[in-house]
Amino acid sequence: MGIPLVVGSGVLGLLTVFVLRRRAAAPVVGALLAMAGVGLGWGAMLLQPDPSPFEVVAAMAILAVLVPMHVRFVLGPFGPSSPTP
Repeated sequence: MGIPLVVGSGVLGLLTVFVLRRRAAAPVVGALLAMAGVGLGWGAMLLQPDPSPFEVVAAMAILAVLVPMHVRFVLGPFGPSSPTP
C-alpha cells in the first residue's frame, strides 16, 4: 500500500507542477500540492516498520506545508500570470 501511495502522490505532484501550476487557480494548485505532500508522507510512513502515531501525523503535516512552499520558492508563483499592459 505504501509504494503505490508514494508513486501516485509523486505523479500528482509532478502533474500539478509541470502542467497545472500556471494554468489553474493558485488555491487549487496549493491544495493539490499539499495533498501530494500528505500522500508522500503517509506512504513513506507505511513503508516504515513501526512508526509512532506522532511520526505519522508530523510527517503528513510537515510535507503538506513544505511541498507547496518548495515548489513556490523554486519554480515561482502559482496561478495564471497577470497580463502586462
